[in-house]
Amino acid sequence: MKPCPHWKRPSVVEMAAMTAIPVVGVAFFGWSGIQILLIYWSENAVIGLFNLLRLGLSKPVYESRADYLAAHPWILQHYPVSEEVWRKAHDWRVSRYPSYKEFFIPAFLGHYTFFLWTHAFLLATLVAKTPAHAWWRMFEAEWSLGMALAIASLLVTHGYRFWNEDLQGRTYTRSCPFLTTIFPYRRLLILHLALLLGGLAIAFFSLPALLAVLLILLKSAFDMNWIRIPLGPKEIDWEKTAKEDSEEAVGTIVGKTIKTKPAGCDIRIQETDGGLEFEIPPRGINETRKRMRAGGCLVVGIILVGVAAVMSVAFLGEHWRTIIRGEMTNYWFMLLIMTLTQVVVTLWLLMFSLLVSIPWTVLAYGTVRGSIELNRERMLIRQRGFPWHRSGDYANDQIVDLGMSRTGSKTNEFEVVQLRIRLKDGSEHTFFTGRDADELNWIATRLMMRLAES
Repeated sequence: MKPCPHWKRPSVVEMAAMTAIPVVGVAFFGWSGIQILLIYWSENAVIGLFNLLRLGLSKPVYESRADYLAAHPWILQHYPVSEEVWRKAHDWRVSRYPSYKEFFIPAFLGHYTFFLWTHAFLLATLVAKTPAHAWWRMFEAEWSLGMALAIASLLVTHGYRFWNEDLQGRTYTRSCPFLTTIFPYRRLLILHLALLLGGLAIAFFSLPALLAVLLILLKSAFDMNWIRIPLGPKEIDWEKTAKEDSEEAVGTIVGKTIKTKPAGCDIRIQETDGGLEFEIPPRGINETRKRMRAGGCLVVGIILVGVAAVMSVAFLGEHWRTIIRGEMTNYWFMLLIMTLTQVVVTLWLLMFSLLVSIPWTVLAYGTVRGSIELNRERMLIRQRGFPWHRSGDYANDQIVDLGMSRTGSKTNEFEVVQLRIRLKDGSEHTFFTGRDADELNWIATRLMMRLAES
């Protein structure tokens, strides 16, 4: 499967359009260097907005390595595969991990918002010479119809790409949240480099229109280079990757061996002439917490977040008070303080997101409950719990396989497994994630025995 030529890729076409807009603005409409930098800053905000939507919509469910690659087309752009490997990839099963969106969404939102604010503050205080306590007035002073049109074009361009690829093409809606989180930073690093270089040029050299155009072209040249050249290994051994996934047996149906009800299991079963009925009560939040040993993790997380917050305030608080009061005039020292703040806040937000994910996971696994009804013709599954409900209705003659499967996720010694159903059309459906492995194994065994009889 050959990658698309560089000049035909949507990212390059989009970049060319975004380069032409500020060049025309400087050449024909008298835009200033600060306005160009504000447009770049606005592009950061637009990219972050649509990336947050991608995170919310992402559904990382893959049937094979080929399905995984199709959901992340930029991987094939950097690491193309041969036709032979692409044919094999349809038979290579891929690891199935929980999405952890409850971790990545708040982490990305918090870090990205702070990232935007610090650079807006940097532009206001060091470049536009706006008082620190009223940094947002920079936008009012520099606002113009041309800027409004430029920002509107950014929204339209990125919005169309989101609509075409994500909502209609169904690509990033199935992407891994981790990859979705880090993907925009590849390009944003270039944008922020342009912000810092442009800020220095304006602060010390009163950037004229010609240098503004050079800055735009420099940014575009770097941007194209980053689109063309990947960060990471020069090539990927796809066959070795597929072998490792196969050895882990993640996402493979393995459990159909327990015919008697496990000791201590509170699931109720009722046998009828036509089939089986299972009533699955919630495991309970407290029981789940004990099994996951989440209480200790939560206490340690609270301590770490608290210590990080105190150290952040103690180390950087006084410097920020000086900046806000407008008493700090040293450009390089202010830049150093803002850089350190971004690093500290990034680490703090990562720890805070981990802290939030612990009770979220306990609630999700501890409240899951539902029922399974199997008759002569169909199997109906209802699952309820935090944060949403699910259901499935499947004809018996369409069920190819059913059993317990591993997700590849562990919390201490607590292995996360789920009930997996495979249909004749190749689709797979999972339920009751986080239940005990022996319980799901027993349920699957009884269901398959009854299906074999019908």
